[in-house]
Amino acid sequence: MPVLSVPWVLSVIYVLYWLNRQRRMLLKERSPVSPERCLYALARNLVFMLSRSRAAPFVVKGSLQPAGSGAVMYSVHYGIWEMMPQVLRTAGFRIGIITNQYGHGGNNHPLAAWADRLLRRWRSRNGVIVFYQNNPRAIVEFVRNGGVFAMLVDGSSFFSKFHKAQKLAAVCHVPLIPFAMYRRDGRGVLDINCDLETLIARRPHDYAWFYRSRRAAA
Repeated sequence: MPVLSVPWVLSVIYVLYWLNRQRRMLLKERSPVSPERCLYALARNLVFMLSRSRAAPFVVKGSLQPAGSGAVMYSVHYGIWEMMPQVLRTAGFRIGIITNQYGHGGNNHPLAAWADRLLRRWRSRNGVIVFYQNNPRAIVEFVRNGGVFAMLVDGSSFFSKFHKAQKLAAVCHVPLIPFAMYRRDGRGVLDINCDLETLIARRPHDYAWFYRSRRAAA
């Protein structure tokens, strides 16, 4: 990991999150560790994610076999969550994810449209399919045809969107599988069927989500 880039990333995080009062309050509310420790861990995790063009080397804990005929997998903003789709692509799965659109709902700011294009390009590399919340039929069809759909369920609360994952799995008659992706000894670890609350209790500084859900996504 390029350690020298961590201070730069950390400074950006301070500007975007720490200088915003609402986000500071959410950080204090959701993380039992000091804000400084949480932000530093986030910077290290972001550098790890951004500096890896491929998911390897990584370790898979648990079996991916239940996802072989389609599945809904869910997690939270923990560790290096953005790497999970690339791990599944490397393992040969068709993987789709859902993400917000910043240039949506009346937000016509050029920076929002630029962010959407940049994030879509980065997240869709190696054949990962990116869905938005305004196309639920395509998501259902994707899962019913054997795709693995991954989503994050934290929002205004830790499991605020979990019911959506449950509903999608039930409608598509596929397993509902929790996962976490995190760093251990310089490698990425994909933990299948893990206990998310236990993981966060053990390493709370690796959990980072400082936003409230948008109304459209709630």
